[in-house]
Amino acid sequence: MAATFRFLSGCLLLFFLVVLPAKATHLLGGQLTYQADTTAGANPLRYFFKLVTFTDRNSQANEPAATLYLGDGIKITSARTSKIAISNSCGSIYQNLYFFEYTFSGPGTFTAVYYSPSRTNNIVNLTNSDQQALTIKAQFSIDPFDVTNHSQLFIMGMIPCAVQNQTFRHSLATFDLDGDSLVYELITPLSGALNDNGIGLIQNVKGYTLPPQVSINAKTGEFIWDKPEQLGRYSFAVRVNEYRNKLLVGTIMRDFIINVTPAPDNFTHSFSIENRSELSITDENQIFLTAGQPIKIKVKYKTTGQAKNLYAYSELFFDSASIPMDTIATEDGILAEITLNPEESWGRSQPYILVLRGISEVNGILIQQDFTLTLVATPPLVSGGLGEGPGISDPGTGELFTAYPNPARDFVWVKNKLEVPRVQYRLYNALQQVILQTKLNAGNTRIKLPPVTTGIYFYRILADNGKVLQSGKLLIE
Repeated sequence: MAATFRFLSGCLLLFFLVVLPAKATHLLGGQLTYQADTTAGANPLRYFFKLVTFTDRNSQANEPAATLYLGDGIKITSARTSKIAISNSCGSIYQNLYFFEYTFSGPGTFTAVYYSPSRTNNIVNLTNSDQQALTIKAQFSIDPFDVTNHSQLFIMGMIPCAVQNQTFRHSLATFDLDGDSLVYELITPLSGALNDNGIGLIQNVKGYTLPPQVSINAKTGEFIWDKPEQLGRYSFAVRVNEYRNKLLVGTIMRDFIINVTPAPDNFTHSFSIENRSELSITDENQIFLTAGQPIKIKVKYKTTGQAKNLYAYSELFFDSASIPMDTIATEDGILAEITLNPEESWGRSQPYILVLRGISEVNGILIQQDFTLTLVATPPLVSGGLGEGPGISDPGTGELFTAYPNPARDFVWVKNKLEVPRVQYRLYNALQQVILQTKLNAGNTRIKLPPVTTGIYFYRILADNGKVLQSGKLLIE
């Protein structure tokens, strides 16, 4: 009997030593992005995925490999590419990076899912958080006739620390390489349950409460928490929806933790635009750009702490080493002078996001804050005169295409004279908003016009690299 007891005790001890570390709470959040194959000889059914997770360095749990469920009954496992220690005023965390690659069997709408049972513990606004899974998903559509498909990209890392009784501002700062419209929304963090094919059920976590005075700007992705009061760790999730021609073509999400830390004595920090009167700017910090007219934006980060750094981020300079910015140290902060030289190629219906991130140090604690600007560079009015009379085509700015009749009523024909491949026809209203977009055939294309009021509209014919091949006006009766 004693021997049996010792045997069972040993097995139980082994169970706790082996099993519990794998189930230990450690995950602080993560995000999942995707991209269609853009390599030479690209396969439209081939997709690449990037998973980023954030974990607590104080936990013994470890995830050297992660599994991704592809939504068609297939799951793939990939070894971790990197594990980087990141120190901040809220403690130390690891950033883990995983890459996946998969070729789907056919077109359709799919949901890629990462699942882990190891959500972190002691979350103020989520009861029994260590007993609930962490689930991150991305949804996308595969269309072999529309191979340009990237999910949104995150330009900046998370700010994990908020200061008690100080307004907290963090920009998700995502952008889409395809130029699609993005809409941000706060959602309840997700949980799930595994079955043989992967995620059998994705549902909201239980016992979740969104703290008061938390909001997100649906257009810019600026997350605002107005003066959090209670100390501790809080869980949040944001979904970014991607629209193309007013149709939802994909979603991604970020699950993250914000730790509310004690406020240093008499600490304040804020941003201001010093030359506001010199800019074409709205009260919502929306700045209008005109091609060929350089502008300088002077933004000051004011702090009662020790100003450490001021950074700027924007998709306009995503491929550059840095944004053209000069910084000047002042007695109470840092002044940044950002010079922009708008180009014709910047023109589009969707605004650009420009984010400044200020960092202060108070009593050895690093405190960060974001400031979000919106840059509007709408497409210029296209050139080209109207035809002289009914039924006369508009030659536009070139001889590659002919659009007729002009004036038009229910439809318009576009003749692709040289059978240029992979071109699109876009129709704009007077506000430079895209009201119609379609692909052109190698010969003639009959385009049904949307129900709009009588007036002058503007069209562009673009190559697949975005170059404008022809533009003109269209009178719709």
